[in-house]
Amino acid sequence: FMGMLDNTQYFYATIYPYRSLSQDGFRVLLIVLLCMFCVLGVLFLVSGAWPVVGLMGLELIALYIGFKISYAQANARETLEVQRHRTQLKRYDRKGQEIASFEFETAWLTVEHLETKDDPQPIKLKSRSQVQEFAKELSAAERADLVPALRSAVARATSAVK
Repeated sequence: FMGMLDNTQYFYATIYPYRSLSQDGFRVLLIVLLCMFCVLGVLFLVSGAWPVVGLMGLELIALYIGFKISYAQANARETLEVQRHRTQLKRYDRKGQEIASFEFETAWLTVEHLETKDDPQPIKLKSRSQVQEFAKELSAAERADLVPALRSAVARATSAVK
């Protein structure tokens, strides 16, 4: 009975969506584009093509809004925790609200991942009839690093039960 209360953590990971441009990089990009658009805007105004200036302003606004939406979505995440008797996968939306939770028996858990160079495959967590994809946001190289660590943690957890 005491073994059932063991909450030893063998693995914990939080997966965030990948964003190639940091917040500071975004600010620099926006400043460079703003300066460039100002110079081009003056040239277009002088040449009599004043409507182009308004359209360039709309493009800059659309770019700003697009990046802000992208950064807001970057707050979405997945967490995976491997304990001796259970493994828990949780998904959170961009506001940090839990949107899904899946629990697997660690003793029955298998980690499947098909490595392909052309089409990165997600990691699949399988336990009896339950299957969930995990870490879709990671690159192929990051998944290749994660899979052995996860399999090792599951092996340590299940060997500790015996």
